[in-house]
Amino acid sequence: VMDVVAPCVPTGLAAGRDAGRDSLARLARSRSLRRCDVRSADKGLARSVPRINPAEWTPPRGVPTKKCGAHLSRRFPCGNNLHPMKHEKAHRHLRASHPCMAELMARARRFEVEAGGVLRPFEALAESIAYQQLSGKAAATIWGRVRALYPRRRNLDPKLVRQTPDETLRAAGLSRSKIAALKDLAAKTLDGTVPTARALARMSDEEIIERLTQVRGIGRWTVEMLLLFDLGRLDVWPVGDYGVQKGLAKTFGKRKLPSPKQLMKLGEKWRPYRSVAAWYFWRALDQPEKTNRFD
Repeated sequence: VMDVVAPCVPTGLAAGRDAGRDSLARLARSRSLRRCDVRSADKGLARSVPRINPAEWTPPRGVPTKKCGAHLSRRFPCGNNLHPMKHEKAHRHLRASHPCMAELMARARRFEVEAGGVLRPFEALAESIAYQQLSGKAAATIWGRVRALYPRRRNLDPKLVRQTPDETLRAAGLSRSKIAALKDLAAKTLDGTVPTARALARMSDEEIIERLTQVRGIGRWTVEMLLLFDLGRLDVWPVGDYGVQKGLAKTFGKRKLPSPKQLMKLGEKWRPYRSVAAWYFWRALDQPEKTNRFD
């Protein structure tokens, strides 16, 4: 089981302390997945356990505070799911759904996830594992040490990772649980459980989630972020993300955060563009004005 370092909060990443930083300054390479994705050692089932203390949260890699999946919002997904024409159609659909949504979209930074780039599933997921439960600066340092173990390799090779002694990875700063997760990811990449980028492009969202959550240390939220920001899927709806919950509550003036079940029902009105809706609820937390107790 992944190391647990902080008390539990309702879901996902916790809100941070300072909303005054540049909201999208250094997001292009950010993979700081602070959601605690762990595996049940007894039943061998992937599950996601949020263990973040809002008071102790610090933003990863210069990423803005008060974010959750929002700090991943300038990844460059592969595929053509986010064509500009689809952007416009998505914006029209969302604006027409409710006046509060239209007002949020008018003042927030525009949805700007772009198609293009090359996804390497093994390296993307390995980096996600390294970043779990750590501040961005600490995780970046550790990940840099891990990559430095393979200086002649432009891309991380699962065969080499699998052959690397645990003691070497421990010296780089990875915990034993993360080493186990990384080795399991390497093994499942080699045996085909983790699909290639080309295979992922042909699979449905749920098929990808089902396959990738078989890997130790990879939970649903982590895969949802991969789907949204790397694969450019337009209808990803991360109901377990704290930022989406909080942003929706703030936008519509709700007194309580919606539960994942309630959020799933509410999200039906934004199909098939729930990824775009999630973006704007993350962006709602950029706004400094206080409108209700969730600010």
